[in-house]
Amino acid sequence: MRKRQSECPPVLPETPRRPEVVEVLDTSAYTVVRDWSAYDHAMKMCARGAYQRSILKGEHNLSGSSLKGKASLYGGHYAHSRRALLQRLDAHNVPWYEAQGNRGLRVLVIGEPPTVEEVAV
Repeated sequence: MRKRQSECPPVLPETPRRPEVVEVLDTSAYTVVRDWSAYDHAMKMCARGAYQRSILKGEHNLSGSSLKGKASLYGGHYAHSRRALLQRLDAHNVPWYEAQGNRGLRVLVIGEPPTVEEVAV
């Protein structure tokens, strides 16, 4: 039996680049800032709205698991907002990557990734 149009899942826009995890951070923070000028640029030019600013501030995480209460019912809308923020970071050439924190936590890192020598130390 064929699904009705309303039952089909929506087609999501292309996800921004998601670099592979280049380092594991010993942190439980949601955001780590390595380049403050890039962070300021991201806050002024890329974040549109309180939720996107709270992601950059480290109040919410990239996976959306920090959403509580009624906000968790609208997780798809928040996921779209996170993707849009990361796409704007790329469009404005703000260096960012995703690292792995404690217990597999997704950590947003603003700044250039460390070199091989820095990771080895």
